[in-house]
Amino acid sequence: MSVLSLNEFAKQLVRLRLVDAGELQQCLGRLSTAKKTTDGLLDALERGGLLTNYQVNKIRKGETDELVLGTAKLLYRNGSGSFARVFRAVTLDSDEMVGVKVLRKRWADDPQAVAQFHREAELLKPLRHPNIVSIYEIGITEGHHFFTMEFIVGGNLSD
Repeated sequence: MSVLSLNEFAKQLVRLRLVDAGELQQCLGRLSTAKKTTDGLLDALERGGLLTNYQVNKIRKGETDELVLGTAKLLYRNGSGSFARVFRAVTLDSDEMVGVKVLRKRWADDPQAVAQFHREAELLKPLRHPNIVSIYEIGITEGHHFFTMEFIVGGNLSD
């Protein structure tokens, strides 16, 4: 991540829709002078439950382009396979818990893999049944192919 002032960094977190401006200002107000750094702010946001450990690690690595996909803010990685990864996320408008399936980067340049990924989502989207997770949104954000789905608490399908 490029070197930003604390104020610029805070504005970027709001612009990325990772934190609410009001909550961020409260957190900044509670920081001691010694902790008024980007790292100090990230630590405080994580301690305060405003960012997850996963988000903080991604921000520190400068990998913010995949923290918000469509209308979902990724919180944690739940699982991964050779084709895609699944994340726990919340919707930006209602804070509803959702799952987000993201095509792995190594498949994003393969038109056939991309088509298969989107076809899976499109075929499942109209289905409504208690034993099938609902698909909500299908999209591409900055080259990341994804779809959001109903989040079910518990293990994965193989469990």
